[in-house]
Amino acid sequence: MKKVVVIIVVLIVAGCGNFTDFDGYKWYTDTGSSTFSEYGTESNGIEVVGIDSNSGTDTSIDTDTLIEIDTLTSGGTDTESIVGISTDSCSDTGTNLCEDEEYHVCLDNAVWCADVTGAPLFLLWECDTTEHCDAGPPVQCACNKYNQCNEGDVWQYSACKGIEKLIKNCDGTCEKCLNLDEKNAQCLPVEANASRQCADDGNVHWFDSCGIEGELIKTCGVCVVCTNLDDQDADCVFVPDFTECDLITSPDRAYDICIDGICRSPGCGTADCNVPGPYFPLADSGQRECFSVSGVLNPCPSDGMDYFGQDAQYGWDISHSDLDRFSRTLDVLDEPIVKDNVTGLAWQGCSGGLGGNLCVVDDDGVPGASSYTWEGALKYCDKLEWGGHSDWRLPDSYALQSIVNYNNSDGAVYGAAFPATATDKYYWSSSFGSGQNNARGVLFSSGRVVISDISDGYVRCVRSDLSTPRPLVPITVSGDTVVVDQLNSLMWQGCSAGQDGADCSGDASKMHWSAALEYCETLALGGYEDWRLPNVMELGSIANGRFDSPAVDKTVFPFTDTYFYWSSSAVDPGTTMAWTENFQNGSVVFYPIFQSFPVRCVRNEQ
Repeated sequence: MKKVVVIIVVLIVAGCGNFTDFDGYKWYTDTGSSTFSEYGTESNGIEVVGIDSNSGTDTSIDTDTLIEIDTLTSGGTDTESIVGISTDSCSDTGTNLCEDEEYHVCLDNAVWCADVTGAPLFLLWECDTTEHCDAGPPVQCACNKYNQCNEGDVWQYSACKGIEKLIKNCDGTCEKCLNLDEKNAQCLPVEANASRQCADDGNVHWFDSCGIEGELIKTCGVCVVCTNLDDQDADCVFVPDFTECDLITSPDRAYDICIDGICRSPGCGTADCNVPGPYFPLADSGQRECFSVSGVLNPCPSDGMDYFGQDAQYGWDISHSDLDRFSRTLDVLDEPIVKDNVTGLAWQGCSGGLGGNLCVVDDDGVPGASSYTWEGALKYCDKLEWGGHSDWRLPDSYALQSIVNYNNSDGAVYGAAFPATATDKYYWSSSFGSGQNNARGVLFSSGRVVISDISDGYVRCVRSDLSTPRPLVPITVSGDTVVVDQLNSLMWQGCSAGQDGADCSGDASKMHWSAALEYCETLALGGYEDWRLPNVMELGSIANGRFDSPAVDKTVFPFTDTYFYWSSSAVDPGTTMAWTENFQNGSVVFYPIFQSFPVRCVRNEQ
């Protein structure tokens, strides 16, 4: 402020006079402006109310009561001055420089008196270039304050006094002080985008050098979660297939899982919702006898003989009986549950519509299992309360095939575990078929996995506490491409017989069944010589129901022939048939063993 700033000048003047600047002080005269002497002596008949800045003595013509108020000179020095008003020259000694019902206001960096509407009336004093008008209270001219860097930290400066106080210490390691302009400074990170990391919102963000979250880089999701790869990088990474998620569909079902990074509801009506493969340890086929064109071979052929290397010579079934496979319990009356001790899956012990320990109790008054459309079967399992559990679902085709007994000529059924299983029609799976209005089912009369019209079939529901993803991972071993199934400790020939290289170039060789058995038994690949022809369960496990022509993940098994591939599993004695997997659409059917089909071998990893 120019001249003296009266910090709390308390005067209410009712037509008494004016204030005048003089020698660094504010002076009040009871009539207009006139020449007067320093320190308040009378001049030209003008009464001057003033004060000697040192003595504090009233030097006006009359001696009156003084109002004691501290003042500051323009240089900022606190004096002992007292500014007063002569009570006989102006009877009102109130607490405002403005008249009654007037107010102090800031306008154009100056203090004004204003009326009750805020309209300025007259100037009281101007603030100088180092000050700003502060609306208070009280309204006054205050020193300008600003922030600037000093010795690496942010400090507050005063235009009147210079440096005043520390505002913020800057961390010299991750941040530094930076003057943004002449009035502002901040502690800013040395590097704004120092690392990509997962933020609390589950997405990938930039983080600065001090670890403060910044700009969004990539939005993740339910089945593609943010994962910190190291302390500098992060990305949205697919969660394992079969991880449970939540998807609202119409109709809505309880069983939703992640498939290839997207939350899907199996049974949605398209192949996109089909599961990509089995999510449980593979079961053996049940075959315990070897076959040839003449029927049962007992004992099985030895190494080097015709038909050596078939299903019954390998696997879990060699050292276990059927009784070891399943456990049947009846914790709730008429609602048995069957636990598969190999796969870990739990099954509804009776077909839909039946109950009781032997599944002879029908719930609709009609003997035998009830029939359902595909949609009806999906709804039935989703709503099922059975054996004290409510998390049942319609099984996918891999799960449903896992309980087929491929060694039973009276029907492909484990009768002790699953009594009264119907064999005249297929049982529904949740896996959609290729084309329109069809789905995959299993015929328990033979074990065929078929694609059929969705109008009529039986149902048996399944549940499981945990899902175990089974990625198929291509690797190179001794210069050869192989595919590893870590869940089942299996290694697959990366290319079909007759093909070679990382891209499986060339045509797949086709051969009859006994030649297919011999080919795998004598194969040397990837430094291994213990290859064999896969059984029907193993071969079907690498088919992928989400694809068609070929029904396989082409990034894992490139250039797979859209044709039938031989398994090591024979059909009933004397039929001269063996099981095949159709890699055009994923169906499982049998053919005469003299047919010529492609081959892909497998081995057990130790």
